[in-house]
Amino acid sequence: MYGNAAPMTGDNVMEIGAHLMAAFPQTVTKPWLMELARVANKERIPADRIRDAVDWLIQNHRFPTLTIADVLSYDIRVKVYSYHDVLRREGCFNETTAQTYQPYSRYNGNKCLFVNMAEVAELPEGFRSKVEEKIEEFKKKRTAETSKSAPAAPSATASMSDGKEVAK
Repeated sequence: MYGNAAPMTGDNVMEIGAHLMAAFPQTVTKPWLMELARVANKERIPADRIRDAVDWLIQNHRFPTLTIADVLSYDIRVKVYSYHDVLRREGCFNETTAQTYQPYSRYNGNKCLFVNMAEVAELPEGFRSKVEEKIEEFKKKRTAETSKSAPAAPSATASMSDGKEVAK
């Protein structure tokens, strides 16, 4: 989900820290937050993932104390399938299959990876909407690339070697 997301910054730590300190005042201190930021940066965990983890923990964490591991271990993964994976699973790639498996990203240049929309539907709401947004962005990007690379329509006239134009 967070492949190319931006890394943690000082502003992110302040924002995330304010939420954590409000929700877990006995556990979260400034040194605790600095250690969270240090480990998140070392592990290259993006700010969006930390922010989503904090939101999830605030809504779901039942214990009185919170650990840095509680925050850092949180992750949502979306299984992606290659075209050949879809063919092996479904036997064909027709209109129904194209509705079930939406294009999600690219690998090796131009090959698409797909997500199963039934699996996406099982994700928590916030993540489901992020995956759906990414699918729409990818579709728009592919449409724009396709329109740019489409050959130009032949013109109605062709230029002769002497500069006169002749209708085709």
